[in-house]
Amino acid sequence: MKKYSFKSENLTIHSEDIKEINSFKVLSVDKDHWVVQFKNKIHHCTISSFDPNTKEYSILIDHQTISFTLQDEVDRRVERMGMNEIIKPALDQLKAPMPGLVINIDVKTGDIVNEGDNLLVLEAMKMENVIKAVGTGTVKEIKISKGDKVEKDQVLIQF
Repeated sequence: MKKYSFKSENLTIHSEDIKEINSFKVLSVDKDHWVVQFKNKIHHCTISSFDPNTKEYSILIDHQTISFTLQDEVDRRVERMGMNEIIKPALDQLKAPMPGLVINIDVKTGDIVNEGDNLLVLEAMKMENVIKAVGTGTVKEIKISKGDKVEKDQVLIQF
């Protein structure tokens, strides 16, 4: 049997804790509506939303919404090791991914860019390639101009 953790704000309950006190029982399940018994009280639960990637649930229990995540042992180990934190890289410089011709520059010195923002358009092999930011940063210097021919790995923008 898999062991899970229930985490909601400042509360963490492990499934083995519930099993040990023998106070939790699922009485019936009908699609997304559950009737459960917890500490001798009957509760009606409806799953409002679920994100399978983050294992985050939002459920309605007796007219009160509760949000939580369920974690198995692997999830808890990953969290303890700090590997579940997504680190967005800070931009340092943008290098040309290929040789080409600068068609357009979408930023100017001083602009703050975020991950996914368009930086410039580079034409290579008769195709226009939109070059996007892979992190966050402030444009410090633009080292190219519209119409310039660039070589692979040439620094285009300094952040």
